[in-house]
Amino acid sequence: LVPTSSGDRWTVFVASHAFLFAAIDYVSGEVRWTVPVGGRVGESSPVITADGQYVCIGCYDNAIYIFRTFDGSFHYRMRTFGAVKATPIIDPETGYLLVRGTLYFLHFSIRCEYAGDMSRRWNILF
Repeated sequence: LVPTSSGDRWTVFVASHAFLFAAIDYVSGEVRWTVPVGGRVGESSPVITADGQYVCIGCYDNAIYIFRTFDGSFHYRMRTFGAVKATPIIDPETGYLLVRGTLYFLHFSIRCEYAGDMSRRWNILF
């Protein structure tokens, strides 16, 4: 459950075990959009880019899905090194994603550039 605002409209993003991801109007409760994802969403919460244009969610199908916040249109599916059971962290300046010790260098306009296990180098404990 992650809220965001666009102008005077607030949106709540909700993921489920039913392979669905949805955006709901915070005030009215109206479902704005619902999209299928390739696996169940467990412990991963949605995360929104700094500019508010994209929302990301990790799934058990070894992928992070990226959708446009406004209409739910599919933007990108990034393969990961395993089931995503943690909330991705997005650096607001670079757009890089970090998920449980793995750094995904991702620029949202040109897609994934590189993914590597940084836990050995940086001693990240998760």
